[in-house]
Formats: sequence, structure tokens, C-alpha cells
Amino acid sequence: MMPYGFIGLVVLILIAADIVFAFVFFDRSIVMHREEIVNDPMPGDKGIPLAWTAHLLEIKRNAAWMREQRYERVFMTSRDELRLAGYWLPAENEKRVVMFFHGYKSNPWWDSSGMGQYLHEHGCSLFLADQRAHGESEGEYITFGVKERLDCADWAKLVCEKYAHGLPVYLFGVSMGATTVMLAASEPLPENVLGIAADCGFTSAYDEFAHILGDNMHIPPWAVLPLVDLICRKKAGFRLRECYTVDAIRHTDLVILLIHGGSDDYVPTEMSRDNFDFCYGRKHLLIVDGAPHALSYYFDPKGYRNAVVDLFNEAESIKTGGKR
Repeated sequence: MMPYGFIGLVVLILIAADIVFAFVFFDRSIVMHREEIVNDPMPGDKGIPLAWTAHLLEIKRNAAWMREQRYERVFMTSRDELRLAGYWLPAENEKRVVMFFHGYKSNPWWDSSGMGQYLHEHGCSLFLADQRAHGESEGEYITFGVKERLDCADWAKLVCEKYAHGLPVYLFGVSMGATTVMLAASEPLPENVLGIAADCGFTSAYDEFAHILGDNMHIPPWAVLPLVDLICRKKAGFRLRECYTVDAIRHTDLVILLIHGGSDDYVPTEMSRDNFDFCYGRKHLLIVDGAPHALSYYFDPKGYRNAVVDLFNEAESIKTGGKR
């Protein structure tokens, strides 16, 4: 029969290991270590997903075009006193404004590389945000859309007041940026923000971490996430369950386009299906067969472009028809 003292020691060791893992998980996932960002990856670079290699040179060419344009640098102070940076690129004969929000530990040039040049050449002025703790924006913690949603709403107000001049405005996000723009739908937005395009967004920080821990790392989420949530509240000032996209877009009057790769194992495709099912307004869903995370454009560029243009046409038709 196993002595109680030994059982107690094992329990204490397991609890200590759980606490240590929670702090490590917080440090690696929430705290921004800027040296981890690869701004201009090449085939074979460490950390580049294998699925990207077939498209990497094309992505790099498109991202280089985005990076090389002459932007006006724009700065804003967030509600929690961080200096945030963005980039404004006007188009000739502009018809609308598209605001891009990039993903986790990425950058605006890379994540707008698919549609950026096409949109700019078809009458869309572009605004690209450095999300908090990324690029030229201040911040120590990534909050997975919770605080970023407020930054997005404030950026939309600034862009509408200073640049848009009454033109239709759209929020466009990839991965964490998609979650950012969906969560912003629950915030007061200027009237000329008409729609949202959300590519492979997750439903909440908690859901995404639960997927990574449970499905990818085979660690029970219940054993770790309550401690991570506590650390997040104390250090980063947010909770993992604080915001859910399904609640944010449920009753929005914005036109919503949801895009997801059918083979996304980083953010499950079902998260976009859930967002679609719980959105009761005008909504569209594009699932790109075979596409992994954040690569839907490169797997089906024509279908992707058509879906975005349809979003513009529908939202602007509603606006001019006086139905919104």
C-alpha cells in the first residue's frame, strides 16, 4: 500500500509543475518577445510552416510590394496610454477604405500581402495597423483581441475623421486580426464602417489556447488555463474568456464575410462555422478546401477576391438603398 506521505509528495510535485508550466505558457504566448518575429522569412527558415513553402516566394513578392509603398505614418494613443502606429496609403480614384489588422506575432505587410495590392489597384485606400506590442506600436502583452478590439474601434474613428471623408470603410483581419475586427463589431463604430472581412479568426483566447493545449500538445486545458487566466488578469489586465466573437457579431448590422481554410489545424475551421451560425445578420462564409492557416487567398485567389468584392457590393448597395 502506497504511503500517504509519498502520495502527498507526488501531488505537490504535480501542482508545482502545473504552476511552472502556466507561467511558461503565459511568457511564451502572452508576453511579446519581439526577437521571435520573422519579418522577411525565406524557405527553410526556422518556424515557417511547411505548408507555406509552395507559396512563400509569391507571398514575399506581394509583401515586398506592400512594404515598399509610400505610406503616411500615423500614430494614436490607446485607452491604456500606449503609442500605437499605423500606415496610410491613399489610392487614385478611391472608392472605399480598407483597414487591415494583422495576426499574432506577424506584421501588416505580410498579412495583407494577398489582397493588398489588388485592392489598392482597384480604388481602395489602405490603412495598415501595427497591433499593440507589434512593429512600431508599444505594448508588452498580446491580448488576443480583447484590448485590440478597442484599438481597432479607435483607429476606425481616426481614419473616418481624418482620411475617409464619408467613403465606405471596411475592417479586414487575418488570424488574431480577424478576431480583433470581429470583436470590434460590438464597439461603437463610425457610420461609414459598413462591413468586416475576417480570415481564419478564433472565437476567443480561451478557445484557441484550449485547442493548442488539448489537440496539438495533448495537455488537458482544464489543468492549465485557470492558472494562465489568473496570471493574465494580474499581469496583462485581461481574461481569457472576457470576449467571444460569437457574441460580438451576433446582432451586428455590419455585413460579415468569414473566410477559413478547410485544412487549418492552428485555428480550427469550426470556429468560423460557429461564428457564421451565431451571426443573425447579413453574413457569408467561404471555406477554401485544402488551405491551411492564413493561406486561403493563395489556395483560391479568384474565389477569395470575388467574395471580398461581393462584400463591398452588398454593403454599399444596402447603404445607398437607405436600409442601414
